[in-house]
Amino acid sequence: MESWTIRIDDANLQGTTFALQSKGDCYLSPNTKLVSVEKAVRLSSEGLARRFCTAVMQTLRGRHGADVTLTVAHFVESRNRPLDDALVIARIDSSNFVPNKRPAGT
Repeated sequence: MESWTIRIDDANLQGTTFALQSKGDCYLSPNTKLVSVEKAVRLSSEGLARRFCTAVMQTLRGRHGADVTLTVAHFVESRNRPLDDALVIARIDSSNFVPNKRPAGT
């Protein structure tokens, strides 16, 4: 299954997220956490992934430093995992990027 995901680079990280990035394996989850590739956001289009990057960038810079960068990456996965489009769109529309608070309507 083809999808788009978001890789995290140059973030000011600590603990387990530092270990993720040092392996080159740090991604953004649909709940705006830094995670491994297995839990990374999966979106149906590059355009939606770029919108999510733009919307969440200020929040991530506040959490992880001004040098954090996001890279949209094409992803091909063998297992059939559902896409995160609905949750991401709801987060963008409500500007809700708090990891443990689901946006209304999801």
